[in-house]
Amino acid sequence: MSSDARAQRVRANLQRKIPPRAQFDHVSSRYGDRSDCDGRQGPIEGDDVEFELGFFRGVEAVTVKLHLDCWEGWRTELLHRSHDS
Repeated sequence: MSSDARAQRVRANLQRKIPPRAQFDHVSSRYGDRSDCDGRQGPIEGDDVEFELGFFRGVEAVTVKLHLDCWEGWRTELLHRSHDS
């Protein structure tokens, strides 16, 4: 799968998971515990880095877990968007 196709899949999966207008709260990282990656739907193995992102909208809290490459792609896209605005 091309990096563009992977980035589109990660973006679509995160749009489904994170509520509209949710506010970013925190990010943390650790080694994976076989949790599913919300970006590409595969387990984050123990030798992979897992990024946990927290969001909230009112009283609703959402946690997103990502592989390192999913986190980097998503973060890069957000940075590009903020510079284009």
